[in-house]
Amino acid sequence: YRAVQQENPEMIIRLIEEMPELIWDGVVKQNPLFRHAQITGTLAMCAASMLDVRILKRMNEIIHEVSSPLELEERLTKAFERRCDTLDAVGQAAVEGDLSCLDYLVKHCCPSGVGILEQRYSNGWTPLTYAIRCDEVNIIAYIFRTAPRRLDMMHDVDNCGKSNWELAKGNTHEVDSYLCKIRSVMLVDEQALVQQALEHLESMNGNLPCVVLGIINEQNRVTVWRRSRLGQF
Repeated sequence: YRAVQQENPEMIIRLIEEMPELIWDGVVKQNPLFRHAQITGTLAMCAASMLDVRILKRMNEIIHEVSSPLELEERLTKAFERRCDTLDAVGQAAVEGDLSCLDYLVKHCCPSGVGILEQRYSNGWTPLTYAIRCDEVNIIAYIFRTAPRRLDMMHDVDNCGKSNWELAKGNTHEVDSYLCKIRSVMLVDEQALVQQALEHLESMNGNLPCVVLGIINEQNRVTVWRRSRLGQF
């Protein structure tokens, strides 16, 4: 606890080299570094809260050095994906806005890989939600580039029935501006898909009722209108 409280990475690394089991079994209580009312956390969460990827790298190295093939995945999961209170290491990195820690966790530590970015916590939030609420544009952009569902995650709904779009309202100008651009991209993609469907149906030489083509045309007009109103979102 003192090593974490003093933000002393060298001391933490010495401790885990002497007692590797702390990496996957250890818990730090009452860590003052944690945001969002975290009370307890894993060492990986502490490393993320300290914005220090060196600790994560050494933890990962030690696990591989001391674990048998049968033990490896379980220990990696416990070390890097285990939750304390609400969050885990990935969520903590998203809260802190530490892109280097988040990227290292996803690519080198978590057995779930990029799928860890789409996990839901007990409140229904995802790492993306925490990044949005903490105004971390770089983390938001990283998740959009990396997570399997990418932009579709903006439609995820939490336990209170609010989507990420709704939770993003009232954020800083930087976040609002970035998400406005993202919404524009989504509408452009939607319009392209609608236009493609319309062209396909029209190529069927009247084999479909006119009402079907009318519905597709109307959807295309709605999408164009939504794009024109984008600045009001």
